[in-house]
Amino acid sequence: MKFSQCCNSMISWLAWSRTGACLLTASAKRKIKKKYYTRLFVGNIMTRDQICRISFPNIPGTRFIKDYNGLENCFARCFMPKSVYGYDTFMPTFLPDNAPCTENNGTICRNGDCIREKLKRRQYRPYEKR
Repeated sequence: MKFSQCCNSMISWLAWSRTGACLLTASAKRKIKKKYYTRLFVGNIMTRDQICRISFPNIPGTRFIKDYNGLENCFARCFMPKSVYGYDTFMPTFLPDNAPCTENNGTICRNGDCIREKLKRRQYRPYEKR
């Protein structure tokens, strides 16, 4: 995830405070077995229309609309009908991890950026006591 400088400062402040001391303790004992490793992410499974409907669940009639240039850059433009703002418009939403990017062939979305490489198991697994 990407955070603003303000969020990063507040997260650091909490982590180094007495209240957040538990965040600095590596106490995870669970290890993800290889057979349970997730190979598919939401972006592999869901369509852009489904992503728009989940992002704006209280807006009936929302759907994905293409950008003017056909590029999405890990953002989806979701149609907002006239009943919401008084005129037809759109709202942006992030595409989930592993959603294919349209700007370059073979790239996928990861934390809001189009990248080439896929997530490796060693990057995904939790802390392991050595």
